[in-house]
Amino acid sequence: MINSGNEAHGKLRNIITYICWTPKRREEFAKITQEAQPEETAFQPIAANLTRWNSDFKALKRALRLRNGFEVFIARHMRGGLQYYGKPGM
Repeated sequence: MINSGNEAHGKLRNIITYICWTPKRREEFAKITQEAQPEETAFQPIAANLTRWNSDFKALKRALRLRNGFEVFIARHMRGGLQYYGKPGM
């Protein structure tokens, strides 16, 4: 797990990394987001860049917009859903 100094922030980074790791997951996340939030125009999360000071803000802002998509994706992929993601052994 990435140590960002904030557990919630680290979990978000890990989830975004997991989604963006393969084209198949990115496509699945986009499809889930389109179904869960048809009014939304952006369907992909933004990965933070450690060298850009505002990239964490942009990643968090997009994640909040796509929250329903994240919740459905996590429920399908992670045992126990959001509350267990990022704990040791997961």
